[in-house]
Amino acid sequence: MNRWVILAFLAIAGVGLIAAPKLIALWPVVAELTRDVGISLLIAAALGTTVDFWFKHKLAKDVFEAAVGYLLPEELREEMRYLYANRLFCDQHFQRATITPLNGDTVLLSVKTERLFVNAVNRDEKVHLSLRIDEWHESRESRLVEYFYRLNDEPEVAVDISTAKREENGLNLEIPGEIVVKKGDRLRLRYTYEEVKRRNDSHLTTFRNPTKNPRVEVDICDGLTYEVGFSNRPEARRDAYPGVATLSGVLLPHQYIELRWWDAAQAARFVAPPAS
Repeated sequence: MNRWVILAFLAIAGVGLIAAPKLIALWPVVAELTRDVGISLLIAAALGTTVDFWFKHKLAKDVFEAAVGYLLPEELREEMRYLYANRLFCDQHFQRATITPLNGDTVLLSVKTERLFVNAVNRDEKVHLSLRIDEWHESRESRLVEYFYRLNDEPEVAVDISTAKREENGLNLEIPGEIVVKKGDRLRLRYTYEEVKRRNDSHLTTFRNPTKNPRVEVDICDGLTYEVGFSNRPEARRDAYPGVATLSGVLLPHQYIELRWWDAAQAARFVAPPAS
């Protein structure tokens, strides 16, 4: 029989026994005993729906922590605790990088990112949104172009990017307050930024949440060639079509996506000619 049906039966029976002495004439001793049994059944139903559920959840968590603590070296245990405490999951990630030439030996890197988060656990998650852009002290400052977020079907919110703080080595955007993402909710992020880089350079992108099957599209200017890599499993990379790289798997928190590019003509001078 279903656990919830049994608990509902106990609760109804408890209420019925508590009310019975007031509805039916009983001997005082029988009436008192009936009321006490009813109270006991009602308490049992309440414990079954609250304390029992909490205890089983905590027991499962403790067993997992104990297993992790036993199997892994001490140095890795804290990292694993951080990982399984991260409950918000990025279900879709698309990143488009456009590289265009500037003056001299510099290029403009424009990165447009779209991310979809899903809360698949039985609790609300409070999300604090932020973004950091590196500064390379080239001919032009790094720049945040736009930042939007949207929770479920609510209107998209445009963040005031003028509040981003420029520091010596980068630009930091901290969005005030927290967004409560309930079970089953979907949170969408959309933002674009620019950095000035060298013609022979690279760009690393990291995230605080696990990211499923991230896709990276690259639009690069003539004369340059590139590679896209994922720090956790380089062999998992696959190209959906020319210009797009996809990781078949999950990018864990703080593992990075690397875009590496260089001047094809210059690189050719370093490649040894084939032996004749």
